Formats: sequence, C-alpha cells, structure tokens
Amino acid sequence: MGIRRLPPLAMAHTLAVSTAFATPVWLIADLAHIPLTDAYLATAPGDINAVLATGVSTHADVSLTSSAQSLRLFAMVVLLIRLAAFKDGASSTVAARAWTSSAAGHARSGHRHGRVGRGGRR
Repeated sequence: MGIRRLPPLAMAHTLAVSTAFATPVWLIADLAHIPLTDAYLATAPGDINAVLATGVSTHADVSLTSSAQSLRLFAMVVLLIRLAAFKDGASSTVAARAWTSSAAGHARSGHRHGRVGRGGRR
C-alpha cells in the first residue's frame, strides 16, 4: 500500500466512525426529545469525570448524563465478566456456583465479616 492511499483511507475511516457514533446520538435525541448535547454527553465513551465536568460547564442535564454514564459503566463491567468467563471456557453459571459455594464455605467455617476468630487479627 502506497503512502498516497493512506490519507483518503484514514479520512474514510474517520467519517465511518464519526457516523457510527453520531447516528445513535441523533436517534436518542430525537426519540427521547432531549437536546443533542445531553444525548451526546450521555452516550460519550471515556472518562466519566470529564463528561460530567463538560456537562456542568455547558449547562447540560447532569442527572441524565450521570445516570446514563453509570448505566454504561455497569453494563461494561457485566459484559467484561461474561467475556472473561467465556474466554476461560466456563459459563457464568459455573463461575456463580463456584462463588456461592466459596461464600457458603466461609460462612460455615466462621469467617464472617473478615474476622478470623474472637478478637483475632486479620
């Protein structure tokens, strides 16, 4: 691939990614009847603190933005746990069973709330 073909290819990819990100924002703003700024900040990937600071400085709906960003963060954590279980070849139910049996074992042995014994140190 020659160097001359690189700028048009980079421009095409930039436009494709921008369109792929802007389309859901526009649809959310249109369907939910909220300003584009609020929809953009609610769906923006990246640092939650920076998104909330931008929302405050632009007088956007910070409660909507923080709720959507928190939901996005929660969804990412759940998806990453499922992906890790899938990658290891175990289903999430097997991992959940192992966790609950481990917690039940700790409860039977008296290891509650981080205490080893009566007045013992951890």
